[in-house]
Amino acid sequence: MKKTITGAAVLALMMGLFFTSCKSPDQKAEAAENEVKDAKQDLKMAEQNADTANMKAKEAAAWDQFKSETNEKITNNEARIKVLKEEAKNSGKAQELVYNKKIDLLEKQNQNLKARLDNYDKGQTGWETFKKEFNHDMDGLGEALKNFVIVNKK
Repeated sequence: MKKTITGAAVLALMMGLFFTSCKSPDQKAEAAENEVKDAKQDLKMAEQNADTANMKAKEAAAWDQFKSETNEKITNNEARIKVLKEEAKNSGKAQELVYNKKIDLLEKQNQNLKARLDNYDKGQTGWETFKKEFNHDMDGLGEALKNFVIVNKK
């Protein structure tokens, strides 16, 4: 009798475990749908991360190109300033002082632009605004250097 009760208890326990561990077809379908939703969310997040990475790479490339072009302009400005200083030496003493003051002002503007470029944190917001303002200032300095005329009176 003891064997029968123990056997029946073990059988009932095993059947209980079997029925609780098995899922109905509805539960399986729901679990599969949840897995599909999770996979779609993961895919969407991966696409967003890839888009963000691409955007950052493009911004970095644009920054590098902007910086190299601007450094070339600054170097050209420095060369033009050097030429103007040499030409000012040949303009006569009174004019040389006037020209040197103007040239020094242009040289300081060029140095300030170089410092602004070097100190700009490319992670900052407002990159387009910085670029627009910087290009405006750089173009203004370029025009001033281009239009600077020294009249030799020797």
